Amino acid sequence: MGTVSSSHTRKRVEIKRHEILSSKSSQYLVEKVLGEGCFGKVAQCTKVDTKEKMALKILGSDESGTIELLMLQELRRLDPDKVNLVKLTEHFHYSGYVCLAFEMLDVTLYDYMREMKFRPMHLFEIQMITQQLLVALNALKSIGMVHADIKPDNIMFINRQRHSVMVKLIDFGMARPLWLLQGGPGRMIQPLPFRAPEVILGLELDEAVDMWSLGCVLAFMCLGQKYIDATKGTPHKCTESNEPTPSLEDMLEFSPDLMGNIQERKDTMALLCLLKHMLKVDPEKRIKASDALENHFITKLQWKDINPTLYVSPDCLTKLLGQLNESTGKFKPWSLQKKCAHLHTSVCLCPAALNINSPTLHTRVFWSCVQTDYKRP
Repeated sequence: MGTVSSSHTRKRVEIKRHEILSSKSSQYLVEKVLGEGCFGKVAQCTKVDTKEKMALKILGSDESGTIELLMLQELRRLDPDKVNLVKLTEHFHYSGYVCLAFEMLDVTLYDYMREMKFRPMHLFEIQMITQQLLVALNALKSIGMVHADIKPDNIMFINRQRHSVMVKLIDFGMARPLWLLQGGPGRMIQPLPFRAPEVILGLELDEAVDMWSLGCVLAFMCLGQKYIDATKGTPHKCTESNEPTPSLEDMLEFSPDLMGNIQERKDTMALLCLLKHMLKVDPEKRIKASDALENHFITKLQWKDINPTLYVSPDCLTKLLGQLNESTGKFKPWSLQKKCAHLHTSVCLCPAALNINSPTLHTRVFWSCVQTDYKRP
């Protein structure tokens, strides 16, 4: 059995693969390490009695574990599924560690972008993800909490096979009550590429720091790279001459995937309008989550009329077409599969198209693909 360790301020976290960690009501079999940081590690586990996959965050028994647990317990005032926050199922102590058991999610937004070779995301994907995160921020504000560590690594897809653009906000290790931030100007929080100006300047802080970080995440989805250069704390140079770009509009001009036809350009400008409000330097003028939810970029799509379960990833579509080919022996989806390889967004299938035995399935799938914007390499 392998052993993976990580340094900790007070206690070294050392958990063996295949080790069983026991709480009062459950047992967790450690399968593999998903990630680790300065305070501990996260492991994929199987709940022994139910065989359910879980994510177990294992922390040293110091102030960091205690504070995160307090913040997560405060989140119980909210419905995590409705407000897009990770769900804590239980917590326990094991061999001096603080163990937090979470629902198992899919991949982080950063890992997804890396899989896509950091190509800009489709506007529809950006819109849906942004809306969900605004709901999460609005919910945190309602209970007086600031996340303080919003970045692509802390945004996870729930299940890309079933709900391709549904996400949740994770990792409340840096989260604090609003009153604590307001009472402590000069507190250094947030990674540099997502750090609000007031944090850098040592001013008093409030929930506006999260909105700034979300704006940087939005720019990351648009551009395929971090908007702020972590080495300098300034916007990246995106022009061919490597000169500083004077505005966000100029940066988007160098993202041709976002500046396609006339309608897409209009939608991009709506996104840009929201982004400017999110990245106001003055935190008092920065848009609030509740107001951002009413922004045209978010409301122009009738969100309530969308059933996220009807959206499948290109990989799922390719598999579906392959099944259809095997079952009918007639339809050859090779050209469609080639197009699917370059899709930047999920493909929408109407309910009838989900019936594998439908004689018109190939027609419905093809029409869905035609209606979905895809990018050539």
